[in-house]
Order: sequence, then C-alpha cells, then structure tokens
Amino acid sequence: MTSLKTIAGGEIVSPRYRRPKARKYGKYALSPSERAAVYYKGRPIKLRDIIPYFLPAISLILAHFVFTSDLGVFLTIVALIPIYAIMRYDARIIGGYAIGMLIVAAIILGVYNNEDAANLAAIYAYWLLVDTVVCEIIEYIREGRSKSEEGRAPG
Repeated sequence: MTSLKTIAGGEIVSPRYRRPKARKYGKYALSPSERAAVYYKGRPIKLRDIIPYFLPAISLILAHFVFTSDLGVFLTIVALIPIYAIMRYDARIIGGYAIGMLIVAAIILGVYNNEDAANLAAIYAYWLLVDTVVCEIIEYIREGRSKSEEGRAPG
C-alpha cells in the first residue's frame, strides 16, 4: 500500500507524483500555444479572434487589385495601424505577413526571374514592416503608461 504525503499547499498526493517544473517563456509561465489552449478552452472562437489574421491579406489584395495608385496602396496598408492599435490586436501578425511577402519576393525573383513583381512584393513587405514597427511602438508606449499609473500612490 502506498503512503500519501502532504506537500506545501496542504494537498495530499501520492509519492509518485512529481510537480511539473515551471517553464518560463518571457513574462509568461506558459508557451504561446499553451496560453491559447487555456484561453480558448470552453470558449467558442469568435470573429474578433479570427479577424486580425485576415486583415493584412485583405489589405494587400485591396492594395494590389483595387487601389493601383501609390497613394491608394499607401493608405490601404497604413490603415492597418489604427485598426490594430484601437482593437489591441497583436502587431506581430502583420510582421508575419511581411516576412511572408519577403519570401514570396525571393521566390518570384529566383524562380520566375520577374524583377518587377519581386520589387512590388518587396515594397508591400516594407510597408507591412513599417506597420508592425509603428504598432509595436504604440503598444510599448501604452504599456509604459499603464506601468507608471500602477506605480503612483493613490491620493
């Protein structure tokens, strides 16, 4: 018969039980995939959760096919900044699209030897990188203000 023992929290557990080691991922105790699993567990996925992944693609499609002037392309891609800043979406999603566009530009240039199309894809990637940096700066400023407000004494 196995004897039970008490651990620091007052729980009674089997001697074979080993508490899992705490892993650190930056400021979080869970990896991003583990955080997502905890966040979505028992909660239906809503449209608000999916939209940030499709907005850059929609912006690129509009910039390429609808707004062919330079100003239209600029405004279409830069319009992501207020959307991501106000809705507090993760700006790294736009950065992922930017890296993807750089890979597409390299493939177009290497495989198809089409310099004009590769340049266009690289320009779109550049604007997406600008969007990412601006959104991250906004997030950094917002985080700094919230930390400074926490540090103030009431009264």
